[in-house]
Amino acid sequence: WPAARAAAGVMHADWFGQQLEQPLWNQLEHPSLKRELVLQLTQKIHTSLPSLASFCDGTVLYILSREWHDELAVHCLRLHPLPFCDADNSGLPCTQDASSATQACFAVLLLLFSLALQPIIAHYETRW
Repeated sequence: WPAARAAAGVMHADWFGQQLEQPLWNQLEHPSLKRELVLQLTQKIHTSLPSLASFCDGTVLYILSREWHDELAVHCLRLHPLPFCDADNSGLPCTQDASSATQACFAVLLLLFSLALQPIIAHYETRW
């Protein structure tokens, strides 16, 4: 409840008994100052939205690409052991990692496949 008292403009003491100042919002007595503060905050939020959207897009793209990579490399081609196969009572078979030559071949083939797929996706991108 100290936060509620502070929001109401009441001075309160911290753990050491020192008086804390009122929040900035309560120090602004004139309504136009509060309105100006709100406008400045909304402008800052609005200008940061493209960066936030770009970060979210990159995060989703990474998660999806990681899921596809794990699906192909771990579950389909068995290049890596299954996750948590060494946990107690898992019952999953633990396999060895594939050789580095096999993993390099997989990476090259995946790169060639994505290069071949890119023009097709670019062609149909306008329909979405």
